[in-house]
Amino acid sequence: MSKLIALTILVIITACNNQKQTTLNMSMATEPFVIYKTKNEYINLVPVTLNNEKTTITSYPAPSDLFKNGELALPTPLKNGYLIDNRGIGLNTAFTSFTYEEYSTMQQAPSIEELMNSIVDKDPIAELYDCREHLTIKNDIKKINKLVKANFKNCKKLK
Repeated sequence: MSKLIALTILVIITACNNQKQTTLNMSMATEPFVIYKTKNEYINLVPVTLNNEKTTITSYPAPSDLFKNGELALPTPLKNGYLIDNRGIGLNTAFTSFTYEEYSTMQQAPSIEELMNSIVDKDPIAELYDCREHLTIKNDIKKINKLVKANFKNCKKLK
């Protein structure tokens, strides 16, 4: 009987320790720092997120989501056609025909059907890098261009 109690206590302690570790890891997560390049010029077009099959939209911005610090959250241009993401670009990003300017003035976002019909490219991303290891330089374009020149050293290539 005492072995059963000891085993139960051990399981509870282990479970609690694992929960603490998970909580700690989640709280240590950093904001994203994504650099990407598209196959064509989409810098002014509103991105949406598609499912893995690229058959439906899983995420799209509200018109008010297109602002960061009171300015349109357009991507930041870098050397060689690379861009810093300011909106949430990922592997399943597609671009609509809506410009940031026109979309941001809408009272509400278009319907999913309207957004799907407005997609101009379902696979626009040529290269995609997770550069959160360099988050401290995110606002220094000169240093970020050096990172690009150094072939994204210490960044994780996603595509």
